[in-house]
Amino acid sequence: MIIVYCEKIFKDLKELEVRTFERKGRFIEERNVEIQLGKNGEWKTLLVIKEFQGRPPYYRRWFEIFNISPLLKWNGFGFIFLKSEYEERFYECIAEQLKPNEWLYLEYDYDEETAKALDLGVPVYATRLGYILFSKGFLWIKNWYYPEGFMEGSAKLQAEKQSSEDQKINQMDKICKEIKNWLLNLGSHDMKNKYMLSSIARAKHILQSYCESQRTKNN
Repeated sequence: MIIVYCEKIFKDLKELEVRTFERKGRFIEERNVEIQLGKNGEWKTLLVIKEFQGRPPYYRRWFEIFNISPLLKWNGFGFIFLKSEYEERFYECIAEQLKPNEWLYLEYDYDEETAKALDLGVPVYATRLGYILFSKGFLWIKNWYYPEGFMEGSAKLQAEKQSSEDQKINQMDKICKEIKNWLLNLGSHDMKNKYMLSSIARAKHILQSYCESQRTKNN
């Protein structure tokens, strides 16, 4: 089971236990799995994964990750998931289990930095969570957010890995152009915002480490 596999990344927590709690979904191919952390018999939900196993040839497989807790607290003890090595390892695990053209939906309201950056018009790939997904091989990422409220659930990122080398090259070209244009159009006032500064650093790293490398290969 994929969810049990990803549960293992929390096994080295010295003062906490980890377990999964599974519920049936809305239809036979769907299930909801909570990853819970516990201390002295007190269990708290870290996050929930909804897995749709697909219905070939009509519907592809997808995961949705939601109800993410950036911080869990017990009496005199706390576990920080946000910006931790466990957060990074968890998304690495999820990425390993999803095949190209299978979707990942990730609620980002637990991460203020990503939400604020998107509100400021930062390209999704240069946001904190967007960059994590990008670095795990998700080259197509869309921000699903409607200010008017016409949507189901919280704001989320939809991410997908490409299935062919040509698709990867074409998508990287689009990413590089988007980020380059965004950087060129920044104003002096953007340099005073902490969320913008971290996003700018990520954008420059993408250009230098990914875009330049691809341009060299193409030449």
